[in-house]
Amino acid sequence: MYFDCIHIGDVRSIRCNNITPETRTGKDGKSQDQYITLECPMRNKSDENWRVVSLCLQNGTLNAAANRLYYAVFQAVLGYAKAKQGYIYDPNVSAHSKMWQYVAADKGGYSYRRVFTKLMVLRKTADYEPETPTEKNIKSLMGDSGSMRQYFLKLAES
Repeated sequence: MYFDCIHIGDVRSIRCNNITPETRTGKDGKSQDQYITLECPMRNKSDENWRVVSLCLQNGTLNAAANRLYYAVFQAVLGYAKAKQGYIYDPNVSAHSKMWQYVAADKGGYSYRRVFTKLMVLRKTADYEPETPTEKNIKSLMGDSGSMRQYFLKLAES
């Protein structure tokens, strides 16, 4: 097989073609090429940060765990914004506020606005305040954060 990468904005597709001409054309004479849409453009970063949260909790690095939990969700929302809303980074506008607006505007059922707001407060405490978030507080957000992250990744990939 060989791969042709087709870029459409931030959403990429891969065309998988068999190498031999005989297998590239079906009985009906039409191409047998298959198109696979890659996942959300920010999925890898979101997945990586999600895994790091557990490692940070195991190591007792709670500020880092809180920060990575926020960014795991943030990057899923960012992927949705890029893939489905045409979001382009503007250095004059806070990306965090803009992602909150996308979350607040989503009408897909369960409101994740409350979850995202809690994550923003948690990250600000971890990054900018002398106190450290508690393990209990971080873990209490894991379930809803995981659901929210999966929801926005799925939206980005649909």
